[in-house]
Amino acid sequence: MNAQKTTIALDEIKHIKRLLVAIGHCHSAINKRSKSIAESLEQKNNISTARWQVMSAVIATDKPTISKVARGLKSTRQNISILVEAMVKDNIVVLCHNPDHKRAKILQLTYNGKLLFSEVSAQRDIWCHDMQGDVTNEDLQTTRDVLIKLTHRLEQQ
Repeated sequence: MNAQKTTIALDEIKHIKRLLVAIGHCHSAINKRSKSIAESLEQKNNISTARWQVMSAVIATDKPTISKVARGLKSTRQNISILVEAMVKDNIVVLCHNPDHKRAKILQLTYNGKLLFSEVSAQRDIWCHDMQGDVTNEDLQTTRDVLIKLTHRLEQQ
């Protein structure tokens, strides 16, 4: 009976090992391609990956403050504050009055920031479409679900 359990366990381990190797390869390929795309976007649009992430967080967050954006990006408030200061100078974001807090201003994209975000989003959408190729939406959803489960499991350990 123990030999049978050991065989089953080893078979399961083999599959997770293969998946982890595949995830590692995919991660490396995505990082390599993302870096290339980020460099291209930076040259064309004068926007770094960090700025893009802040802009995305501003759009996705309800009443985005520097602290909320930092938490969402798993970064420090100081790091986001430095980025935001530069983005204010470059007319990408503006700090607005926050009725819920005296000092924490709400971040908002300026008109120029919205245009820039739209341009970069369109380029990113093309890249995502090209990357999907013949992979079905169902396959992508299943993969996403599995990665979320594995992430939760890892975070609990």
